[in-house]
Amino acid sequence: MTPNLRSDMKNRISPSSLAAPATPCVRRTLRLAAWLALAGAAAAQNTWFVDASAPGPGNGTLAAPFNSIAFAVAQPLVSTGDTLSIAPGTYHEKVSLGAKGLRLRASAGPLVTVLQASEHGSVIDSPTFGPLVEIEGLTIRGNPLLETNGVAGGNVIVRGCILTGHRPGSNTSFTGAGVVSKFDAWIERCTVYDNSLGFAVLPTGVAVISDSIFASNALGDGDYSLADANYTLWDAPPSVFRGTINGDPLFWDAASGDVALRPGSPCIDSGNPNAPLDPDGTRRDMGAVGFDSTYAPAPQVYCTSKLNSLGCTPAIGASGLASATSASPFTISCQQQVSQRLGLLFYGFEPNALSFQGGWLCVKPPHRRTAVQSSGGSPGGGDCTGAFTFDFNARIQAGVDSSLVAGVTVYAQYWSRDPGASFNVNRSDAVRFGVAP
Repeated sequence: MTPNLRSDMKNRISPSSLAAPATPCVRRTLRLAAWLALAGAAAAQNTWFVDASAPGPGNGTLAAPFNSIAFAVAQPLVSTGDTLSIAPGTYHEKVSLGAKGLRLRASAGPLVTVLQASEHGSVIDSPTFGPLVEIEGLTIRGNPLLETNGVAGGNVIVRGCILTGHRPGSNTSFTGAGVVSKFDAWIERCTVYDNSLGFAVLPTGVAVISDSIFASNALGDGDYSLADANYTLWDAPPSVFRGTINGDPLFWDAASGDVALRPGSPCIDSGNPNAPLDPDGTRRDMGAVGFDSTYAPAPQVYCTSKLNSLGCTPAIGASGLASATSASPFTISCQQQVSQRLGLLFYGFEPNALSFQGGWLCVKPPHRRTAVQSSGGSPGGGDCTGAFTFDFNARIQAGVDSSLVAGVTVYAQYWSRDPGASFNVNRSDAVRFGVAP
């Protein structure tokens, strides 16, 4: 009863067959549905709870959850057909499922539920000819010090997951792939990026991929000849598949792990048109993180402030949401400034970390500058009661800078006069933020 794609792969989809009513992909989907129905009818289907923040070891109930996924799998009462409901958190472990066909489902999705590699090998592993395994809503992340794959399985569905940071090593069984198909693997609505390889298919395996994003995988996305992959973004897609696109998926900030889609991403409303609609009522998006028109990355402070001549360290901060339309302010402030001195906010669209004039230049040129302000504070000066504030939403919406549009990431830093300091100036630390629609 195990789903088997082998015979269908002899009749690979070709452009001339894409309009046929009974494609191999359809037949495989129907067979998988039948397999799931039969497996579900026979299974106990208990739900067990896992929470990394629980004191543990727990008994798997909601009141006393297991505190480890691997520990939960190892429990004798946890059996094929059961579900592990995984709470938000970071789980540092390796999970070997053995002969158990389980459903591993993150209760709050991949942005807040991370399974981090803790040793060499596949982070989640199941046998070549084992029962069906479902993995949903996790970020499965490698470790730069380890040789890992994300998921390796024989009969496995990987759905709504982010797979990133996997690297190979001297052991060739660790290919550094997001997903390894030992036999039959389904990859649905996943974001697979910054691995050595997007997916790998062993000689016994094939893969069915849909509504997913494969980007910036160092050695390529995978072996298309052993895959059936539709409505997916690739670095370089083969033309044989339906609904494929290539290019930049326009993540907000993949370098920091933010793979939410920016406005204008080609992955928005580009998934399978026959699939259920997204929560916003539109056609399905590609990838594990659907487009949210109200989202932009929250402000994040980075870089290092220069100690001023009075021994204070200016500190930048921000409150609110940067937006092209919101009537609410987005305020950037900088405290601990020398009082009664002039300063200004400057910004750009790339970060920097350049030692400069006794401090750090945290924004890569070219720079844009706001109007000069006074730090205020004590009327007589001579202390660190000064501060600067600036409503950046007012600048965005005034239209004075055509580069400030929804979807951009901005990097900003304060400059100020400080006659007692080297070069008579000070530069604060910096703040990074995205502009929402």
